Amino acid sequence: MCFSATIAGELKYMLDKHLADAYEQIKIHKEALVTELNHAFLQTEESHKLEQLEQYLLQRSFGKVLVFAQTKKSVGILEKTLRITGYEVVALHGDIDQYERIKTMKAFKSSHKIILVATDVASRGLNLQNVDLVVNYDIPQDPDDYVHRVGRTARAGQSGEAIMFVTSDELQKLRRLERANKIEVKQIDIDGNEIARKSFTPRSGSNSRTGGYRNRFAYSQNRSSNSGNRSAGSSSRYRKNGSSSTGNRSKSATSGGYSNSRRKPSSPSYNSSYRTSK
Repeated sequence: MCFSATIAGELKYMLDKHLADAYEQIKIHKEALVTELNHAFLQTEESHKLEQLEQYLLQRSFGKVLVFAQTKKSVGILEKTLRITGYEVVALHGDIDQYERIKTMKAFKSSHKIILVATDVASRGLNLQNVDLVVNYDIPQDPDDYVHRVGRTARAGQSGEAIMFVTSDELQKLRRLERANKIEVKQIDIDGNEIARKSFTPRSGSNSRTGGYRNRFAYSQNRSSNSGNRSAGSSSRYRKNGSSSTGNRSKSATSGGYSNSRRKPSSPSYNSSYRTSK
């Protein structure tokens, strides 16, 4: 048997390869995973994320908190900073061996007030109960990763909360996440109050279809057009100069100038002087 919140292409390939041809797949609709979950995001800047996370945790009373970061380096920074602030913090990432992993999970399960900072890879397959808050410190790279992350809270009909820190450059990625998972993530301020979401307009220099792609396409067309104009101009100048030169040569040949210019020169005068002196 195989249990997974999502079945990506790689996992589907392994199931088809190793399981019987007539295996049964029981699929739970994504909406059932997040019905009792409060989805929210804070729009911030990268340099302010850590400060705002500390402020958000201080203003509320949470028992168990799960914080997801994108890299091992970010996990290490968050672990040290939050521990200095006074929280009980444990961490999981790819460089932690199995013994430390088991020790970390025991500490998280036995404590009533603790923060676990982890990467996506290290968190797969974790059986965590009574998680009050899931923090997406870094927005997931894949919409399916969001399901894995927030699925650690609001289990068995309980309520839960999941927040994301989103920079202005990541708003388009947030829209894709919402469409893929068929959810709406409300925007909140640092106090947790819902605020109206601003309309999103992609930047002209971004890779969106209405922005950078069209600009680059227009730029390449202009370059091609300019190249064509330069080539045409060069060809016309070449033909004009070439025909003019040919005409001059023909005219010179007709008038005798061309044949005179090609006539063998007479012996230099210094030769006769040299022979005379001899």
